[in-house]
Amino acid sequence: MWGALASGCRAREGGSPFDRRSNTPVRIQVDNHNFLNVTVYANAGGVSHRVGEVIGKSSESFSLDPGKISIVSGLRFRVEPIGSNRNFLSEIVFPDRGSTVVLTVAAELRLSYVILR
Repeated sequence: MWGALASGCRAREGGSPFDRRSNTPVRIQVDNHNFLNVTVYANAGGVSHRVGEVIGKSSESFSLDPGKISIVSGLRFRVEPIGSNRNFLSEIVFPDRGSTVVLTVAAELRLSYVILR
């Protein structure tokens, strides 16, 4: 009887998405609808990591090492348009290993948003 219950509690194959041994990167898709080029930073656990630059009116895909993501404090994105003194700071997201984060940079910077897929 206990064997049946214990077998139902096993972790799925491949381990937990938060397993520190997992090296599956988090994919970051940046859709820049702004006219300006932007530099994107990932802020995790008080540390900022440069993700990359995206040309105005284009999209780019990046990957982020899962070891740079804090499972306690999550992940925020800072968008800095080149040639502007305005920035955008996203809400906090908690992506799993292997998931995709879609960051949409709006033409009006303050209307930008982030979603998880």
